[in-house]
Amino acid sequence: MRDSSVQIATVVISVAALVFSTTAAFWALVYNRRQARAVAQANALTEKAQREQAEPYVLVDISLVSLGHRCSCW
Repeated sequence: MRDSSVQIATVVISVAALVFSTTAAFWALVYNRRQARAVAQANALTEKAQREQAEPYVLVDISLVSLGHRCSCW
């Protein structure tokens, strides 16, 4: 009887360890995917900000037009 109870306890501990390790691996995978998604979104925002910063801005001086002056440089 003692041998069978030891075997049952061993099986129960083995199954519990298997369930625990499988659950831990699953949540690690979920966490890694969430982190990868967050990094991809952050990279996309950074690239967008860099593109917007690199775009040239055109400044137009309308002071001569508003004063009624004509430019003779054309």
